[in-house]
Amino acid sequence: NETSLEHPIYKIVLLCKEKFLLSYLDCGFSVQRLAQISEKKEETGQQSPPPAQEQKLYYLELPLISSPTATYENGSRTINQSELDCFIVDSFASAPGGGNPAAVVVLPANFDPRMKKKWMQTVAAEFNLAETAFCWPKGSRKRSDSMASDGEESNSSSVASRKESHWNIRYFTPTVEMPLCGHATLASAAILYQTLSPRLLLPSTAIVFHASEDVLTMRLAEKDAPSPRISNLSMVFPPKPPTELSTRDEKATVRNMLKSAFSIDLEPLFLGLSDIGDLLVELKPEAFNEIGYDSLNYKAFFEWDGYYRGVVICCVATNEAEADAVETENEEEDVEQVQVDFLSRFFAPKAGINEDPVTGSSHCTLGPYFSKKLGKEKVVGRQMSVRSGIIECHVTSDSVTLTGTAITTMNGRLYM
Repeated sequence: NETSLEHPIYKIVLLCKEKFLLSYLDCGFSVQRLAQISEKKEETGQQSPPPAQEQKLYYLELPLISSPTATYENGSRTINQSELDCFIVDSFASAPGGGNPAAVVVLPANFDPRMKKKWMQTVAAEFNLAETAFCWPKGSRKRSDSMASDGEESNSSSVASRKESHWNIRYFTPTVEMPLCGHATLASAAILYQTLSPRLLLPSTAIVFHASEDVLTMRLAEKDAPSPRISNLSMVFPPKPPTELSTRDEKATVRNMLKSAFSIDLEPLFLGLSDIGDLLVELKPEAFNEIGYDSLNYKAFFEWDGYYRGVVICCVATNEAEADAVETENEEEDVEQVQVDFLSRFFAPKAGINEDPVTGSSHCTLGPYFSKKLGKEKVVGRQMSVRSGIIECHVTSDSVTLTGTAITTMNGRLYM
């Protein structure tokens, strides 16, 4: 046990030359800051010494204890504590306080999720948000990509010169681990683009997240450099178009379920299932607006077992006051006009969420559906929860690219 030593070693700190940087990063070291060191060459009989040459050196750090522990002896508390960067990000938001919030914790490269699952669950419960994401570098670079032969520096001696930056990621609700979460992935990518030095992550570099079951590629949507707090990002998913319910009995059962949930009679224009377990219900815009937000019977969504995740209620956006021109107000920017093509809400009591603020994955179904219905490759949806959020969907035959804005609202240090 590394903490059982009389004088335990908590971390290694060293200075590294630029040409050896990637080798140390592969071993789990992280860059703390850049140091400029003047180096004089040996005199060779000249009357005056040669001028000093500056070389780039990096202060690197390797934590040997990746998460904090606390022990109690004779009533006294001894703390062995590593500070970790943590953030809260509003994903798919048009302004702070909108979209779907997620916590993000950035971990060192030597983090072992198999040994720290209980710790991650405890941290997620402490944040008490729908999702907390934990991400750390994935050390899978080949030596030929990072080091030049014969001791010479290569043009690719910087991490940022690569086209992809690979990271591990895990997702936790306050009670359970999840295999995938779209808005927490968006939040994690935003934090990496906003906080990492361009020397380690260029704006043009794609971030590839390796989740427990999936690999997700994230990119900055805009061409210019990311801001310190707001990032516009895109991620690619496979399309999940809905298949229409085929029997009258199924349609009648769904209508009865919706009546029990919303206390109004609804006449859906379309009822369909996606292969991610969602029931898609298209309504007329007038009926969509009648649903409201008060006194909903969420238990009614258990009445039909034909779906297993969530119920997506949607309509074409024709109401000017709510959809055709959405005013996005930001204290630091002018009011922006956003053209919206469809509206939606997502109810998922079967997944433990009465109503989700903004659901990225459901747009893998909504995007293809409204793209076909409206005859447009790019459609924009607004999820009409209390917090609300906007997602742009670019649809092709084999992919749906979801684009949204992530706004960092809090940052700090984790002491757990």
